[in-house]
Amino acid sequence: MRREPLKTKAGQHQEIDDGKSTIAPVKGWNARDPDAAMKEGYAKYLENMVPTGTEVRLRSGVSSHATGFGAAVKTLMAYQSAAGVGKLFAANNSGIFDATSAGAIGATVMALTDGWCSHINFRTSSSSYLFVANGVDTVKTYDGTTWASVASWSINGGGTLTSSDVINFCMHQRRLWLVKKDSADAYYFDVNAVAGNVTLFPLGGYMSKGGFILAAYTWTLDGGAGPEDLIAFVTSEGQVIVYAGTDPASTTGEWLLRGSYNMPAPLGRRCGYKLGGDLLLLTEGGVYSLSSIVSGKAVTQDLAMSDLIRPEMTAAARAYSGKRGWQLAGLLSQNILFVNVPTAEASASYQYGMNTTSRGWWKNVGWSAFCFEEFNSQLYAGFDTKVGKALDGALDFAANVTGYARGHYDYCGERTREKFWQLVRPLVKVTSGISLSIGLDVDFSSTLDFGGTTFGSFGADFFDAGEWDEAVWGWDETPVLDWFTPGAKSGYCAAVRLRAVSNGGTFSWSVTDLVYERGARVVG
Repeated sequence: MRREPLKTKAGQHQEIDDGKSTIAPVKGWNARDPDAAMKEGYAKYLENMVPTGTEVRLRSGVSSHATGFGAAVKTLMAYQSAAGVGKLFAANNSGIFDATSAGAIGATVMALTDGWCSHINFRTSSSSYLFVANGVDTVKTYDGTTWASVASWSINGGGTLTSSDVINFCMHQRRLWLVKKDSADAYYFDVNAVAGNVTLFPLGGYMSKGGFILAAYTWTLDGGAGPEDLIAFVTSEGQVIVYAGTDPASTTGEWLLRGSYNMPAPLGRRCGYKLGGDLLLLTEGGVYSLSSIVSGKAVTQDLAMSDLIRPEMTAAARAYSGKRGWQLAGLLSQNILFVNVPTAEASASYQYGMNTTSRGWWKNVGWSAFCFEEFNSQLYAGFDTKVGKALDGALDFAANVTGYARGHYDYCGERTREKFWQLVRPLVKVTSGISLSIGLDVDFSSTLDFGGTTFGSFGADFFDAGEWDEAVWGWDETPVLDWFTPGAKSGYCAAVRLRAVSNGGTFSWSVTDLVYERGARVVG
């Protein structure tokens, strides 16, 4: 192989500068594809930056809400009465606390010995109830005024269900369902009932992979809450058993088994999340929609909604699957879904984030949260000794929010021609309190250290006078349209890398302009 120099006619000026506009990683994080195969619009690395489909935005922060917990908050529970009066409760290994109001909490409203709980809201014709279970303590209930404990229920046909054996709940077709810990049995009440006898519903005959029932969820085929609602029982070994109907005791064929479907093993008891009419399930193979699992297609990782971050999800599941704290949670008003990844139980975690509109992913760091709950259209998170209001403000508990991105490698339409990179202009919008660092990687030799050591120090430079990798952008004017020189950079392809640090400001990035000198072309 040799390089062929550019040729010009005698006396003719040769145009050697060229340019290319390339979109920012608005499609999100792609941890699956190698750099050489990654398409425009994706990022090899994307931390704390939310891809919307049209731009990349530095994520919002988390603010302090309720404080004074003596131990890690492991469960958050929202309660809503029929009159629309809401309460937010938090549980740790000491008990349940009222965390509705901001500030220091009071005494426990109900004692517990294990803060990892399941909960559900259920409304009868007369009252609205919150049910809480953890498989260790007796089931706790709240009716809007009073907390109470339930010791047991009589089983129709004989026997007793001890409430401390209940580990999970489901509401389906106006019935409250109970999941028994470490068993293949579920139980249900009469329609609109929260007291009285329960009826056993054994599922072991359909659990060909063994294990126990982990959780149960309602799955809506028609997107509403009518007769098309199905109930899905999720087992510990990776089976979903789906029933249709309203009366499990029916002898007329109204209650039907729709099927038993295999999938990767689920991660934790908080493995389900309703997104529209569909049910999302968090598994060791990624995040799947139940509609895709029952579609008849092989349940492989490329069928998962998280396929683009497949290597990361697989590695996290292998490393941390035995730890409690895995959860699917979100705030749909902001089009955000989170996968909580517990790296140390009740001690450390990070999240994978997905924009539910663009389906773009990013890695969310800086929040060692153990649980999430939506309450009054706001997402709350449980931390070591406090409850935070997530996606609120521009700081993480008064600390800066730092985001990293490194986009795809772009050949600018000429894979066989060397280029000398001269100017780079990321088209960004910023407000006061943002610092940006920019760099250019060439020919797949990334120098970006996400520990932050390769960007240099941040000074109080004016934008036009700032050195490459050291300029502080703290303006109120938007957009920013200035050019930067990347230094002596040459190669066949280039990728833009960027770091944004918020000290109370906001940042978005949509497009990058590149100017380069066309160099030698490789010929055979």
